[in-house]
Amino acid sequence: MCIAANKVKDVRAVLGYSIEGAELARRDDDANVLCLAGSIISSDHAVAIVKKFLETKLRTDSNRYARRIEKIKEIEEYN
Repeated sequence: MCIAANKVKDVRAVLGYSIEGAELARRDDDANVLCLAGSIISSDHAVAIVKKFLETKLRTDSNRYARRIEKIKEIEEYN
């Protein structure tokens, strides 16, 4: 699901296997789609992951992350 979603223009999908992973993907990589593996995580854990993903904002205090996102956009334009 995550691989297929990332083939769509302007989609940056991440596999949300943990609260911390979803937060980092959203904060540092500007992920905008969250994929969850329902057979691996409990419903309560899934809700916590989604909540953290939706609450987290993109980190704008570092050029490192801005450069990373620009590289992703360049790759999207190339494809």
